[in-house]
Amino acid sequence: MPTVEVRPLVAADLPACASLLAARHARDAARLAFLDPALSTVPGAKAHLETLFANDRANGSIAERAGQTAGFL
Repeated sequence: MPTVEVRPLVAADLPACASLLAARHARDAARLAFLDPALSTVPGAKAHLETLFANDRANGSIAERAGQTAGFL
């Protein structure tokens, strides 16, 4: 099994993170009708992450396995 590498999140990572967020949110929204459906789309999730990332005090980390995004904080 490939190892997981964790590094600081950069703006170029946001599309991959948006894909993960949208997929997770879509699964959760299927059970919880009150969740914002916009976050279930990649563009909606990306817009949300861009807003958060634009904050000067924001930071994050990304986990990659075999060159693929495995998760983020």
